[in-house]
Amino acid sequence: MIEKQLDESDEGAAVLAAAQDTSPITDQEKADVLRKTDWRILPMIWVVFGMQYADKSVTGVGALFGLIQDLHLYEIKSVHPTVIDTTRYSNAVMIFFVGYTFGAYPLSLIAQRFPVAKICSLYVLLWGITAILTPLCTTYAGIMVQRFILGFLEGGISAPFLSIIGAWYTKREQSFRAPFMNSAPGFFALIFLGIVYGVVLIGNPLHAWRVIYYFVGGITIALAPIVYWVLPDSQRTASFLTPREKFVANISSHRFKWGQVQEAVTDVKVWLLLAATFCFVSPGGATGSFTGLVINKAYGATGRQSLLLLMPLATISGLTPLLVGLGSLHMRRGRIMILLINSAVAAAGLLMCWIAPLNSKQTLLGGLYLLSVYSGPYSLILGLAVSNVSGATKRTTVSVMVFISVSLSGITAPYFFVTGAPRYNTGFMITMILILIGMVFMAIYGLLAHVENKRRDIAGGSVDHAFEDMTDKENQGFRYVI
Repeated sequence: MIEKQLDESDEGAAVLAAAQDTSPITDQEKADVLRKTDWRILPMIWVVFGMQYADKSVTGVGALFGLIQDLHLYEIKSVHPTVIDTTRYSNAVMIFFVGYTFGAYPLSLIAQRFPVAKICSLYVLLWGITAILTPLCTTYAGIMVQRFILGFLEGGISAPFLSIIGAWYTKREQSFRAPFMNSAPGFFALIFLGIVYGVVLIGNPLHAWRVIYYFVGGITIALAPIVYWVLPDSQRTASFLTPREKFVANISSHRFKWGQVQEAVTDVKVWLLLAATFCFVSPGGATGSFTGLVINKAYGATGRQSLLLLMPLATISGLTPLLVGLGSLHMRRGRIMILLINSAVAAAGLLMCWIAPLNSKQTLLGGLYLLSVYSGPYSLILGLAVSNVSGATKRTTVSVMVFISVSLSGITAPYFFVTGAPRYNTGFMITMILILIGMVFMAIYGLLAHVENKRRDIAGGSVDHAFEDMTDKENQGFRYVI
């Protein structure tokens, strides 16, 4: 039975209250609803999350095809010997994440307050327009403005999507769905690299970055109306579910609660997740914008040849979240252990990149491929941010905080690679150290979660108020996954 004190303005409570006299939910009903939900929601989230990555990472690929030269994103510090400063290029990479940081919270709150699918489709349309207009930029200042606006708009997508996963799936189901969402960047990068391999032949290859932007911007704009019509706003309005199935589905709240915001920003475990996130996504500064340049110089490869060498990296980056997600799905406990093992592999790859000389092509390339498994720990953190946080507003707030941490890492990581081109030893060394520090943060997080679970077991808190909009601290029947 649903408590009478539940606010009837809360749509989750309203749906449940209307279904008080329904018969018990069967396992078959749960399976049917899960299957229908997966087919409607996951593909849409996966595609949009992948296009988000493609739109923001065009800069890294464009660097191989004239973007740095055309927009003057470099400075020649010395001719004899030749010393080229790429601080401007690092700034162009960084400013996207500044915009993302400013846009993440306000745009995410708007998405929670209003129909989420409709709002997100608007964000997709606007950032698609911003991307397709990029070739109009002819100066360093112009690309800086464009990247800031693009980051601001894309900041409104990630946290709402993570909240959608939290609202529609159980904790066990989330352990695979969140990593599945984060597998999109890797696989989209693979598809994107293959398409770009042909697209750059249109026109002058030395200025092909403009054609790339036209392509990804046009695809993004075309995606917006699909998001509008296919992605449901909530369980209550989901046309693909029957009234009974809406009851079976998890029910979320759309009310904003300041108390849950306060709890989110004072939760020690949340801050450990944020610190670990900052550390684990730092390799994105290497793989996203500088890997292509390293490969280009190490192998003396052309731009198109560099695209081919980047494809295995994209494949690994896409497969790793799926593998760690499947492992988490079939293990009652062990997510953090999987995360730590995965992180150690990424650190080993960074070590190889740090110590290998530029003429040691196989070692350097092998290190780059190994470090691309960093997508695994990040995916597991996304899953923990959903599974171990309860309360609609708290979950939205924590999701935003996680992606702001990603942004802050994105702001700082490019500056690890300002000097030392094309070898970037210092950048790889700093990134490896951050991965090791992140492992320490997650070990502490796991210990705190384990201690809290034991405390609740001893205290006898066993009733999980799953259908009420309570936080994980308020709900003593809640247990943290580790």
